[in-house]
Amino acid sequence: MKFALSKRRIITLAVILLALFSLYNLHEVILARIGAYPVRQSVVAPSDLIVVVSGTLPEVHYGIDLYKAGYAPKLLFVGHFPVELAVLSKEPFELVEKPWDVIAGHMATSASVPETALLFADAFTDSTYERVVSFIGVARQHDIHSMIVVSDLIHSRRIAESAAKIIGAAPLVVLSAPTPLTYVPEAYRFNPDRWWTDEQDLKEVVDELIKLAFYRVKY
Repeated sequence: MKFALSKRRIITLAVILLALFSLYNLHEVILARIGAYPVRQSVVAPSDLIVVVSGTLPEVHYGIDLYKAGYAPKLLFVGHFPVELAVLSKEPFELVEKPWDVIAGHMATSASVPETALLFADAFTDSTYERVVSFIGVARQHDIHSMIVVSDLIHSRRIAESAAKIIGAAPLVVLSAPTPLTYVPEAYRFNPDRWWTDEQDLKEVVDELIKLAFYRVKY
């Protein structure tokens, strides 16, 4: 009896050790899947509108490149509150306040995008959901039936899910196009495969997972 009990314990211990060993070997795979979860990537196809949801330059550049590649005839920028910029073309330097969509629009026209191709939402808010509400509203006003939504990687799923909830059963196609890492300076790139090794990436993933859960409850 004692031998049988001892044997059972040995088998149980062996199973536990094997499970721990397997978990250790798979922890990077599991963590990588967690880091990839906030990312939503669609197959980009020609659409009626390119929407750039951003407060940073890489998304603006990517959106402009998609426009110039012929993916849509219209371009819409939705971003942060007005920001202060140092104008380097004047002496002495002058601080001016400009809405983000005006700044992005100027970048677009400087890159040979015609002004007639630009749409404006005038939605200066830090709320991702309110930004989505805004660009869906613009799409409806301009009889848009399909759009490509450009964002950074970490916010792409939340934007896509918010759009799906707002649109409901309406015939509006929304393609998610997170900005490729090649557009982002290396020091600022979010790495879904190694996010737990970087303090900023760790903070962003945890924060985004919490917000995804909050959005699903609230909206």
